[in-house]
Formats: sequence, C-alpha cells, structure tokens
Amino acid sequence: MNTIYNESMLSFWVRRFCLLWSLALLWEMAGFAQMGPYPGGQYPPGGYPPGRLPPSVGGTGIPRPGRRNPKKTSPADKTSEPLLNLSGKLRKIDDASIVVEAQDTRILNFKRTDATKFLRDAKESKPADFHPGDQVLIEAKQD
Repeated sequence: MNTIYNESMLSFWVRRFCLLWSLALLWEMAGFAQMGPYPGGQYPPGGYPPGRLPPSVGGTGIPRPGRRNPKKTSPADKTSEPLLNLSGKLRKIDDASIVVEAQDTRILNFKRTDATKFLRDAKESKPADFHPGDQVLIEAKQD
C-alpha cells in the first residue's frame, strides 16, 4: 500500500517538529537563567571568618594523610610496651649484666639498670640470692 503525503500533511509535521524544538529550547534557557551570581554580591555576606578560606581557594576541607609532629611519650607510655619473656638457666650475674642460657641453648646478655628488680617466690630479693645454674624467668624490654 503506497501512502502519498501531500504538502499540507508534510508542513503539519514540520510545524509540529519546529514547535516542539522551540519549546525544548525555551525550557533549557529557563534552566540556565536559574544559574548565575548570588544576588547582592558575594556569599556569604561579609566574607569568610578570619583564617578560613572558601573551598575553591583553600581546598576541599578533606584531610589528607601526611606526617605530623610525633607525640611526646610520657613515662606511663614507656611502661606499656610489651615485655620479652624468657626462661632459662642463669650463667652469670654481676653489677652490670646478667647472662642466661635459654632453653633453646642461646646465650643471652641482659644489661642491668637502676629499675632492675629481682623477685623470688613473688617477694623482692637481692642479686646475691641467685647463683649460676638457677632456673630464672626474665621479663625485659627489647632494644
């Protein structure tokens, strides 16, 4: 079946297309009219507080990872670090060091400080109470 379009029918569709196209164009122009500068000048009125910049000048305000000043540690923080636990046989004890043979046959040297404590049966005792060959348990901070 052949359909023959006459001029009046063709011009009807052309007019309809042009009308729809112009309405769409007007709709877009109305949307663009909504965008523009803030009325009355700048936003916020009176400017930004001192020391603070708007996001377009000073960044987005999202923190970035980076180096910071290291926190100063207090003596309480130093005591909270984990201690090394070692049991073995006492080899030598003097005023400056303690030498212990671990159960896996390693020979370990420990330096004595003013904070070194000696305990026997959960009671404080003297270094002279310990003799080579005694089984000992040492808790120490690792350098």
